[in-house]
Parts: sequence; C-alpha cells; structure tokens
Amino acid sequence: MTIAYVGEGNGCEYKVLGSSGLVTITLDKPLKKNALTDTDYDGLTNWNEVNTDLIYRICAQDPNKNISFLTKIKTSDLPTLTDRKDYYKGSTSSAKDYVERGYSQLLGKYIGQYNVGSAKDKMNKTRTLPFYSNPVDADSDNDSKALDEYKQNNSIPSFALYKFSSMEDALYAINNELNNNRSVVVKTTYHGEHCITVTGTIDGTPALCFEDFVGIDPWYNGNGLYNSNPNFAGIFKLYTNANQTFYQPYTIMTISFD
Repeated sequence: MTIAYVGEGNGCEYKVLGSSGLVTITLDKPLKKNALTDTDYDGLTNWNEVNTDLIYRICAQDPNKNISFLTKIKTSDLPTLTDRKDYYKGSTSSAKDYVERGYSQLLGKYIGQYNVGSAKDKMNKTRTLPFYSNPVDADSDNDSKALDEYKQNNSIPSFALYKFSSMEDALYAINNELNNNRSVVVKTTYHGEHCITVTGTIDGTPALCFEDFVGIDPWYNGNGLYNSNPNFAGIFKLYTNANQTFYQPYTIMTISFD
C-alpha cells in the first residue's frame, strides 16, 4: 500500500498540469498518507487533494509497472502527460477536456521551441502529479466559491444545497460524501426537479466522471402504474438512462444527521 509520494529536490516539489499550464508546486512537506499538512490552508490535507486513484489506474495499464507493493512512489512512477491524455480516450469525463486542452497548449508551446518530434518526446517524458484540487491554491480554478463553502461546512451535520461551476468540484464533493458514508442527491435534468440519490461508484473507487456513479432513481424505482420501469429499478449505472445527465451548474444536496 502506497503511503508516500516522493517529489523532486528535497522531496517537496512536483510538476502539475494547472489552469495556466505545466507548473512546479512546492509543498511544505513530502506527500504522506494520514499526514495533516495543508499547504493552502483550505481545510483539506495535501494527500486528500491528490488523485491517487488515477495514478493507480494509469499504472495498472502498463504491464511493465507494478506499483501496488510499493510504499513510496517516486516521480519516475507518476503518469506522463501522454499517459493522462491516452487514458481519457473515448471517455466523456469533463477531466478529458481539461487534460486534452492542457496537453495541446503545452505541445504547441514545445513545438514553437523545438521540432515536432522533440516536442512529443518531451511530452512522453514529463511526469505530473494529478490532483482533484491544487494543494497550493485554495481556489484552484479562481471560481470555486461553492467548493470553498462546501469544504467549510461538509463536516457539520446539515441539509445543504450546492451549485458548482465545474464538474471537478462537484465530483470532489460527491466522492467525499460517499467516502464519509453520507447521503448525497444530485439534480439530473436541465429543467424541472428530477433528482437521484448517488449510492456509490461502479467499482468502489472514487469517480473520475459522472458516468462512474451508480444510484437510485425514486421516480423509476416506484411501483406506480405510470412511473415503474424495471430497467431502472434498484441501483443502476447512471449513464444507462438518457435522463441521467449532470448539467451545469452541477447541483447536489447533502444530508448529514451525525
């Protein structure tokens, strides 16, 4: 089980694909599981802001790599920019647009500095640390007021409504609710008030896109004459129903009684 990600230099530096392109971030301390270090003071530890699940998923596709037994992962084991772009091929995840846009912008910059072959080779060798939210920026996308509010309130027993401007923020909140065994409801229609309860993910790991979630739809799950539908009874994959689409603003309701 991995318990640490060792960065460059003194172990605290990591390359990340941010909104402004490829940047190097410096943390207060190296990334370690269960550590309480919170560089940007946003209420989340640095470890919880890193997308460790994506690192494992990408590495699992490489037959020459087996990181499952490593307690420490070095920078050389992190996915390259090309790895991340290829991982999202065929995906409908909003993360795909973010990664492909960042990849194209950086590739274009490198092509301007080198030739095409050298630029692609550089992309194949540049390893980055994927994250849910930037651990050195409390407002990673400069428009995350809803996420900031969620982070401040999510530990307080309550009923709350949040409208997120980005899919990444919404995914973070839903994954966090599921991880804490709390109920979370999402609105899945552009007009009207059709909502479903998210109960988990298709494989038990944090969702990377809305299609990774499973849930219960009280409308189709009913026994009424007009709304019962055996195809959508019980727990089902949300993307199998054409009506289950997550629209912006991405609206969720959290319910906590403990």
